[in-house]
Amino acid sequence: MKNGKIEIPDQDGGILTIPDPEDIPQYIETNRNIFSAWSFNIGGIDAKSFREIARGEASELSNKYTANFSPKPHIIDKDTIVIETGHQPGLSHPGIIAKYLLMNNLINKNNYAGLNLIVDSDNFQDISLYIPNREKSTIPLLSLNKPIPFETAEEIDADRVNQFLDDIDESLSPPYLNTVRNNFVQWKKEVKNNPSQSSNLTTLLTHLRRIFTRGKLGELPISLQSEGTTFLTFFLHIVQDAERFTQIYNSQLSLYRKVNKVRDKAHPFPNLKIDNCIELPFWHITGDERRRIAVKIDREKIYLKSNGQELAVIAADNIGRGIEILREKGLKIRPNGLTTTMFNRMFIANLFVHGIGGAKYDLATDAVIREFFAAEPPLYATITMTKYPDVTVGDKSERIKLLEDKLRNIEYNPDRYVDNKNPLVTDKKRLLLEITKQHADKKSIGGRISAINQELLSILREEIKDDRMELDKLKEEMEINSYIRRRDYPYFFFKAAKLNELIVNNIQSGRTK
Repeated sequence: MKNGKIEIPDQDGGILTIPDPEDIPQYIETNRNIFSAWSFNIGGIDAKSFREIARGEASELSNKYTANFSPKPHIIDKDTIVIETGHQPGLSHPGIIAKYLLMNNLINKNNYAGLNLIVDSDNFQDISLYIPNREKSTIPLLSLNKPIPFETAEEIDADRVNQFLDDIDESLSPPYLNTVRNNFVQWKKEVKNNPSQSSNLTTLLTHLRRIFTRGKLGELPISLQSEGTTFLTFFLHIVQDAERFTQIYNSQLSLYRKVNKVRDKAHPFPNLKIDNCIELPFWHITGDERRRIAVKIDREKIYLKSNGQELAVIAADNIGRGIEILREKGLKIRPNGLTTTMFNRMFIANLFVHGIGGAKYDLATDAVIREFFAAEPPLYATITMTKYPDVTVGDKSERIKLLEDKLRNIEYNPDRYVDNKNPLVTDKKRLLLEITKQHADKKSIGGRISAINQELLSILREEIKDDRMELDKLKEEMEINSYIRRRDYPYFFFKAAKLNELIVNNIQSGRTK
């Protein structure tokens, strides 16, 4: 397993792309050869045929889900070259939006189709954002008292969305945030001119992101993909060989942590338990909770369980009937991060585009694919970006140092800041000479020098006051400057055209910046 050390760019506007954008078509061609060499089966169907079926099903589901979005996506079919990415619905920062912008450009240039996997099976507790102001405000769209999956979230009415947007607008009122506010207001107008046709949280957040990126990607929520026959076949194929899969999964995660010197045993995912039951990297959604799935295999039967509760009993050798049982019982089976990208990289995408987090943990996914399926995993691409808000607070450190040095020095040498012709300055110079002479009354002379210093400081009182006020103001501005230099502000604080320009320049340069 390779070391997963890839670094987030630290400079403003920095972009990491792996491979270089000009090499992406070659990655797609390499993947075509990898897919054609596969010789394993999924649920009794050879892998190449299963991939065709899965792509057809994903196309149908995505085209139906995305039909009411604007702009209209390219229609996906089984023969289309599909570049795919995925992320949770939310107020993403430019590092994540970079994936969509790269895909938009690849779609337009190469006539590919794009697909975004909406990870609505993930938990969240609040949808909120930071404001880069002195108060360090946080503005929530939705806050809950416990984490729940996106797909189970309450409806969000238009009034709440409008209030959320107005609260952001008001918080961006300081003059130094003018550029940020102008970017936001432009996007806000488009949102109000193109209201969402749905109050479903996932669909609403997807709509808001599409207004910004203007891409022609298809959209597919995991909650929808997971109801499909091919995903359930994939799930039950792993269930049938649960113990071997979980052993491989655990060993490769442990190796990942060793190679990358990761001490946190929950990173990138915790190992699964193998005892009375065998834990699997899938979830069961019940009510507004997400619970781990485990299986117990007893001769010819497989018992699906969650939190000790029996969910279903299926025949060990009949996947078709197993799918029927899952549907009859209304079970909501969902993949975890690793099995999500495994299914989509292997059976849907011609090329999957990761952010930096997914790119790291999919090194473990590659290893699991090689060992469990005895097959070469397809290549994937990686892109991320660092972009700080355009806030008009420059670097004041040099001026701060000058003021600090002056105020420190003025306390003992106020004469340096008063006109040399002032009699007090003349007296102090004379006393400083006297105090160095042999047998001088240093205590008496020192007292007279201190008295002169106090008189001089009195003359400089207003200047000192003004300098301290300026210093306090500059330090406050520098505090703002340090606070705003974070890369996780939401995409609508930026101008989409400028972010896209960075992506285009990166593509044209043919190299990672």
